[in-house]
Amino acid sequence: FEEGETAERPNLLSPKAMSTLFSSLYFSTVLEPENSERLLSLLSDSAFDVKKAANIPNEVAIAHKFGETYYVGYRYFHDCGIMYIDETRMFYCIMTKELNEKQATEAIGWIVNETYHYVKETRARFEDYKQ
Repeated sequence: FEEGETAERPNLLSPKAMSTLFSSLYFSTVLEPENSERLLSLLSDSAFDVKKAANIPNEVAIAHKFGETYYVGYRYFHDCGIMYIDETRMFYCIMTKELNEKQATEAIGWIVNETYHYVKETRARFEDYKQ
């Protein structure tokens, strides 16, 4: 078993680990830039349509990875990724436990929507301040 892992508790990914993974892809610190870009492009075409769940514009690119699993009687549904909002890049990672798929999708959609609008409004205030 790896560090922190037991037969009863496998070593699951944390938001910090996902942040490191996405940072490595975004900054091409492990792979060649064209390979990192290819992976991010593939992650932009996911079966879970987070933009629809979050009700944000289609022109906002999101490279994300979602996953769901059942472990020791608990259901986990997670979504982590990078939102490309104008010139801003925002990493997010939402990990849910004990929610059914509909509840998890709604929670993730709400959080991504709030994050998107916060970034847009903050950027607009910053642009007004610069003038």
